[in-house]
Amino acid sequence: MRKIATTVAVVIAATVTFVGLAAAGDIRYRKSVTLSIGQSTVIHGARGNCGEPAPSWARVKAHLPHIAVARYSDGDLGTRNSNSCGGPTPARAVVVTGVKQGSEKIVLFGDPITITVK
Repeated sequence: MRKIATTVAVVIAATVTFVGLAAAGDIRYRKSVTLSIGQSTVIHGARGNCGEPAPSWARVKAHLPHIAVARYSDGDLGTRNSNSCGGPTPARAVVVTGVKQGSEKIVLFGDPITITVK
């Protein structure tokens, strides 16, 4: 009985881990987003070296440009398509949540993004 309970616990833990890692899924770059105050969306994904694990949220957050119309948060792990890597690679999703009406243009990971909050 003990062996069965241990096996079940391991399977459940593996399933929970997989779901957590897949939460961000395929992370897409969004050139432009329009949000309401309080609304959130993924705008881009931070990748490490091709095929290597995604960077930590602390590392990503330290390099995000300042914005006044939204706040950043961790969108969890997923994958993003990378031309320089030749396909999908592990990444950490960057989420923005609208906090103030207005529009800002930023450059994130070399790509321009316009964030508008209505």
